[in-house]
Order: sequence, then C-alpha cells, then structure tokens
Amino acid sequence: MGMVLFYPAHTLPIAILSGEARRGWVAATAPELCRRGAVDAAQKGGRVAAAAPLEQWRGAVEASLPGTPSGAAWAHVASFFSAHRYLPGIDVCERVEDGTGNGEEEEDGHQLVIPGCVRHVASRATGLWAREQLLEADQAARRFRYAVVASNMGFGRYVATLRVLDDDGGGGCRISWAFECDAVQGEGWSEAALVARLGDSVRGMAERVQRLVARPVAVVGA
Repeated sequence: MGMVLFYPAHTLPIAILSGEARRGWVAATAPELCRRGAVDAAQKGGRVAAAAPLEQWRGAVEASLPGTPSGAAWAHVASFFSAHRYLPGIDVCERVEDGTGNGEEEEDGHQLVIPGCVRHVASRATGLWAREQLLEADQAARRFRYAVVASNMGFGRYVATLRVLDDDGGGGCRISWAFECDAVQGEGWSEAALVARLGDSVRGMAERVQRLVARPVAVVGA
C-alpha cells in the first residue's frame, strides 16, 4: 500500500493546487513574491525609459576667405592628417590607421587618405584629444566627412562634414562645417555652446588657410 502524505494547509505544495485554489495560495502565502513582481516590472519600465534615444544636436557654421580660390583652399583643408596646420587649438595630428588596417604608407612615402583611415588629434595645452575616422572624401565636390570614434571630451556619436564652397562673386570661397551628434555629456556643453565653439574654429581655420595659400613657395635652386 502506498504512503499517504498529509500537509498542513499553509504548507500545501503549490503543484497540488489548481485554479482558484492556486491563485488564492499565492495571494495568501506569498505576498512577498507579488511585491517583488511589481518591483521588477517597475524597474524594467525604468530601464526602458533610460534607454530612450539621446537628444540630437545639429548645426552648421561658415567662414569666408575673400580672394582665396576654392581650389587653393581645398588643397590644405583636404589634407586629413594635417589638421594641426590649419585648425586652431590642435597641435597634434597623427595617423592611427590608413584605412587598410595595416598603417602602412604608399610607395612614395605619402600617407594614404582614403575612407576608413583614422587620425588622432589633440591639444597639448588642454589635454583634450579625439580619434576621428574618415567616412567620405569627394575631391570633385571639395568635401569630406568624418566621425569621432573615441575622445575624452564627452562625445558619443558625432559626424561632421567639411566643405569648401565657391563664394558668389569676388573669386573667394567659404569653408562650411556642419555636424550632427548625440547631446554631448558634461558640464558646460549645450547645442548653442557647441555651435559657438565650432564657429570660432572655422573662423580660425579660414585665417590660417588664407595665410598658407598666400605663403610664397620657395623655388628650388633659386
């Protein structure tokens, strides 16, 4: 004869119950489980809310180069690994990757400038730095686009487009710097503050490029 087991009502295994009895047992003997379920649901809802997309910032700034042909200006701006020559506040600009993954140079010693190459730019004075990857380079349109892939400035997603445009009349040109990014994290940052900083940078860039274009070229053997 098989053994018959008897359980006190308050310890009756839930597997033996069903229907209304099962639901009643949970409500009567496991209130903590019900409370935990509600807490878990609230926490999950909070995590979903926290994962909402960040605010997006967009903007564009320009600076004029009177009397400087667009082609002459582009020759300097297009030099992806020479930002320290024309961008104020930047005194380090080094190649990290050339786009092929091996960091090598062409046979003539020139650094490869193709989509995928990465530069490291930095300011020794402030200690700020960023690594920027070239996404697109269009020589005919005088335009290149890059993304910040790492930095210590609080940037998440950041994509910028630099263009050299013909100025309407006068034979000069304009440098245009447009961007779109996630809201920058950190004290003192706002969309307006970022636009203002880029405005200062593009004006300083225009001045430097004008000086570079106007610099006399030394004639070998003269």
